[in-house]
Amino acid sequence: MNVKEIKQWIADGADNAIENAWMAGIEDQAPPRETREVLEALVKAGKLDTAHTLGWLLLSETTEQHGAEHALDVGREVLTALPGNDELRTMLGDLYSQVHGQGENFEDFLDASGLLGAQSLRRAIRTLETSLAVTGGCFLANRYDNRAVRAEKYDPVMGWFEVTEADGRTSQIEPKPLADEFECVQPNDFRVLCQFRKDQMGEILMTDPGGVLTGICMSNGGRIDAQDLKDLLVPTYVEPGKWSGWWNRARTAAKRSANLSVTGRNPTVISYHPEGLSPEDELADAVGKARTPLDYLAILKQYAAQTRSRKLPRQESFVQPIMRMLAHQATSFRTRRPVEALTASLVVDALTAGGMEGPPVACPTTVAAVAALEAPAKVIAALPDASLWPAAIEALARRDDAPEHFVALLTRMPAAQLDDIAARIRAAGRGETIEHAVEHAVADAARNLQICL
Repeated sequence: MNVKEIKQWIADGADNAIENAWMAGIEDQAPPRETREVLEALVKAGKLDTAHTLGWLLLSETTEQHGAEHALDVGREVLTALPGNDELRTMLGDLYSQVHGQGENFEDFLDASGLLGAQSLRRAIRTLETSLAVTGGCFLANRYDNRAVRAEKYDPVMGWFEVTEADGRTSQIEPKPLADEFECVQPNDFRVLCQFRKDQMGEILMTDPGGVLTGICMSNGGRIDAQDLKDLLVPTYVEPGKWSGWWNRARTAAKRSANLSVTGRNPTVISYHPEGLSPEDELADAVGKARTPLDYLAILKQYAAQTRSRKLPRQESFVQPIMRMLAHQATSFRTRRPVEALTASLVVDALTAGGMEGPPVACPTTVAAVAALEAPAKVIAALPDASLWPAAIEALARRDDAPEHFVALLTRMPAAQLDDIAARIRAAGRGETIEHAVEHAVADAARNLQICL
């Protein structure tokens, strides 16, 4: 859905184009953010009738295509952008009844929400969602003063929830004010931990630093930077002298967590991801910082390992831009930076040999890249990682003038590579050059340490 284009149509009064684009968006399951933005633009432009019509189409078509539960998920995300009308309220109420109608006290919660009355859609949906989510023993946190409470039960006769404060006091609160002031939170939310498990906080901080970080992010809008984290914990929960050690352990735990990410420096930011980070999300920061072919190789190796261990399909939308960059480096660096160009070709060949799709554009193979080098021995010896040498040496062996370049490699390569190179030289009938190299090395050992070794 092209939101920018639709906004222009709204300004131009092109109602047919707007409706056609809207129906296409429903068919393609456009993200709720985009559909909501269109409705907000219509409301802002004073086109309430059109906005309500499109809202009705969204609910009816989504229900027909994907069922009531999916339509409800879409509707509560999108329709709060509208002032609402009776028809939309009735449709949304019917969806709630289909999905939640068998639940205990549903009718009480529906009445209390005002969804079918004059209450704003936003507040009505919030009241209904909160009431349906509250179960005995769950925790809630106040939106304004961070006070945490535990829900005990709903009294259908009195029409209120009974809640318990951290100090043991109980109170009663009706569904609408409960939803206005409180939100449901997880038991490891930091507001819950430091109020209901205050006496255990020292132990929790030491044994589960990653869990504490998760709880703090939950209570802080999903993220917190290192300085704010320190201000929160020191000295109330962590002694000043122990902060650095705790922070190092916590940061390590965050990097290993599927739900936390660590980004930036000065300040470092910890972010919480409720649905978990995909491998693509986890590596996005590394991709942004990558510059060399080896950087990209490390990223794609890690990506392959993560998708394999988590049994997830590889996303070509993640792999192919990196492959395209490697192909660009292999081609454009040939003259100015031949070592990096050859490294890029080697990396692409290694990745495709491991099962990844090749670049979407032309890329010289390692054999072609080595064949084009004027001084292959010099370039191969300068490769930045020893794991690249075997493939480069195999490619060099394909050249007609390979023996003379292998001879040149004798004085450039480390000792671990010289047996292979010497064997290739002898196989080409140039064994005398090895003897000459050895004699020269012995005569000047300081300059030829690798041959002597």
